[in-house]
Amino acid sequence: MIDHVTTRWSGNKSWITTSNFTPGGKNGNGTGPNHEITTQWSLDYEPHEGHPVGYGTATDETCVGTRANGNCLSPYEVNIDFHHNLFVNVHHRIPENSNGSTRWINNVIFNWGWYANAWLGAETIDAINNKFITGNLNALGGQAFPIHFTTNSPVMSGAPSVYVAGNILGPSGASSVAADQYATLVNQITGENGNETGAIPASWQRPAPMAASNAFPIVPDPAASLDGLLLPTIGNSQHLDCNGNWVSHRDAADTRIVAQYQSGGSGGYWPNGVTFTGQPTIPQPTADWQDAPIVNGTPCVESLHDGIPDQWKKNNGLSTTDASLYKKIDKKTGYTYLEEYLAGNAGAVTPPPTPAPPTPPPTPSASGTTVTPFNSATIVDANSNSWTLGAAVSVTSDPDCSPNSCGSVIQQNSSPLAGSAATLLLYFNGVVYTQNQSGNWWSWSGTNFVKLAGDPRPTPTQ
Repeated sequence: MIDHVTTRWSGNKSWITTSNFTPGGKNGNGTGPNHEITTQWSLDYEPHEGHPVGYGTATDETCVGTRANGNCLSPYEVNIDFHHNLFVNVHHRIPENSNGSTRWINNVIFNWGWYANAWLGAETIDAINNKFITGNLNALGGQAFPIHFTTNSPVMSGAPSVYVAGNILGPSGASSVAADQYATLVNQITGENGNETGAIPASWQRPAPMAASNAFPIVPDPAASLDGLLLPTIGNSQHLDCNGNWVSHRDAADTRIVAQYQSGGSGGYWPNGVTFTGQPTIPQPTADWQDAPIVNGTPCVESLHDGIPDQWKKNNGLSTTDASLYKKIDKKTGYTYLEEYLAGNAGAVTPPPTPAPPTPPPTPSASGTTVTPFNSATIVDANSNSWTLGAAVSVTSDPDCSPNSCGSVIQQNSSPLAGSAATLLLYFNGVVYTQNQSGNWWSWSGTNFVKLAGDPRPTPTQ
């Protein structure tokens, strides 16, 4: 994903995809050529006058194929998508692509020189709710239609599949969607740089856009609202400070281009806004065509190197030592805390719940504590086990007591001990003892009761 990037003054195509014949695609055993690439909210302008073209796809033009035979890379380069971008003072190829599928949605192209879109071969293309705004370069011999299709593409020859809707074409200030999109904006060309030859056939037109390629579809905005949405933050225009606030750092060149679009002013190519190509000597760029970057803000302390400044965490009551905080979910929004910061949420996040302090183990009973069937007391031993007496055992449970019951069932941690019964429990010097109905004594060994010779307590003296 390419997001909020400025590209300018490029020598030959500021953005291009180039694939190798990696496993996948044709062979079906890997990820294949380039696919699933989105360029959004980015600004591109003023390529070099020697070859002033825009985005594109580089292919192996020695390869010859169609979409169906899978001989070349292009059919597998799918979902190469562009939305909410601004292109200014680019001569043509905005973009020029020959790939499997592309969504061109909510982009603004202003002041192109020859044509705008060039879609080559059997591509699947959506062109939805874009603005094509003409300027001084269009008046120098530009073609009449901004969107071009051709069957002529060596790597993927054949008829394209096209959906065009909601686009605006006109001079600066135009805000009305063309009533007949195909008649107004779309034409065929004979080849990559060919002449316009007429309307595309109805068989190329699709009645609906492509299905979304993932769970996060591009949702088109109305073309008439794009200026208000794009211009404040298009391109490399702002950054987050340590508190999570957006801070502007749009530089002079980007500011100049946005102002030119807003006013419908004249423009040209690098350097110095020339409106022609082929200068024998490239002159020194003047100030408007040189970098003067904005440097503002201060470095943030980010002690865990997790993408979130310590200051933002402190402001929101979050830990600055929890190494897993960045991937924890804010229960209020459903996003991770790293996503919250990157979204420019300066406050009002919900801190994760503070773990409850561990429950301290119960204090062992005092030596000499006794439990009888009548006092309902409890003994806690040194291992935090609890001992109580339950219901009376109604049958003989031990030969010592025959034919009478030995007493009440002994319970350890509320669970009856099978075959046990006593009339007295005693905790003495860290050991649990029992006495049954017949007066016999037993001690708990940790796994079972062991019979004793008598009362474990010393005989009291008079």
